[in-house]
Amino acid sequence: MNTQADSLNTSQYLNSPSDNRATKAPPARRAPSTFLKDLEACERYGVARSTWWRWLSEGVIPPPIKIGPRATRWRLSDLERWEQQREEAAQ
Repeated sequence: MNTQADSLNTSQYLNSPSDNRATKAPPARRAPSTFLKDLEACERYGVARSTWWRWLSEGVIPPPIKIGPRATRWRLSDLERWEQQREEAAQ
């Protein structure tokens, strides 16, 4: 038979730091980034990485920003402007 004392002990156990279910926070969601990596841009537009870099060499997409010796990123605002221009040109 469960008594009130038993249920208090159980609830204390479930809320104790040793129980990961009670203390584990949900995974943090990443805030929208101001800059996109090439793979993130490829995912956004549904193209292969080789297509993305070919478009860059052909001048199809806006130029990236070099943020480090081995880090290239695209401004999200530049890509959104490019999208808008493409939509307007298609009408």
